[in-house]
Amino acid sequence: MRAWLAIGVLAAGCERIAGLHDLHGVQPGTDARLDADVDAEVASCNGTLDMPANEGATHTAGDGDPVTYTANPPASGTHYPDWAKWNRTYPTAIPRGYWVHNLEHSGVVFLYNCSDCQQEIDRVSAVIAAMPNDAMCGGSPRVRALITPDPMLPTDVRWAAVSWDHRYVASCLNIMELTAFAAMDRANAPEPDQCAEGAYPAN
Repeated sequence: MRAWLAIGVLAAGCERIAGLHDLHGVQPGTDARLDADVDAEVASCNGTLDMPANEGATHTAGDGDPVTYTANPPASGTHYPDWAKWNRTYPTAIPRGYWVHNLEHSGVVFLYNCSDCQQEIDRVSAVIAAMPNDAMCGGSPRVRALITPDPMLPTDVRWAAVSWDHRYVASCLNIMELTAFAAMDRANAPEPDQCAEGAYPAN
């Protein structure tokens, strides 16, 4: 089945979001059309892509200190000194202060807010498994990506994906759009060459 999928790009001043190769002509304030063969289950599942205002990259004094964000989910902002370990699917929510630090290191974080969606989680895990080795890091880590539940997502958001200054949200799972987001160029992150493993969680 062939369908047209729309992702609305809301950010002003963004001529094109580089690296989202499957989206054609991404322009500020317009819809970008993705022409792809998709499963019937995602034919009516369209997400939204935007670039929320940058909230800085300040470190807190310690892990666990209070952090607040204007954007939900955040795509930048104050974060903990430590970051989450890469290339994992976490069964419990990683506090935002950790994974926002992962974004600073050119990572992509997949977020979900559902309790009956193990098959969906498995499909997104397969997206990470299919990502090419991170050339910047020489394969260690293999990819700078992770999946975590996030109960703080808006109630109408089931799946989201974030990288530094870029955010995708949807009320359903659209694997094609999440895969396209994962392929975006993330070199705009403040520390794109930081490949060290995270310290959270301890085990």
